[in-house]
Amino acid sequence: MIQNITVNREDALQLSSEKWRFILLDEWLVLDSYESYCRPTRRHKYHTVRFYARLAGHTRDLTEEEAPLPQDVQVEALQKLRSQFKVGKQHDWRPRKP
Repeated sequence: MIQNITVNREDALQLSSEKWRFILLDEWLVLDSYESYCRPTRRHKYHTVRFYARLAGHTRDLTEEEAPLPQDVQVEALQKLRSQFKVGKQHDWRPRKP
């Protein structure tokens, strides 16, 4: 089963961060949510500055068009998706234990 894909970016000073979450819908890896965080110092916890959520309706403060989706984030998300696939023969396959 394909898991949700998450890509994180943090600035060099660790004072701001961004998180993109993707889900697989048919053959599309779709942006499910985007969050931008910041904090005054590294001792403080991050707080959300802006966010987009595909299913959040009126509670989000960014539209899908406003949510940034850089090329490097798209590439990393696709690489993470590909890494979840395994190739082999049927006798190599073992069901995962619950």
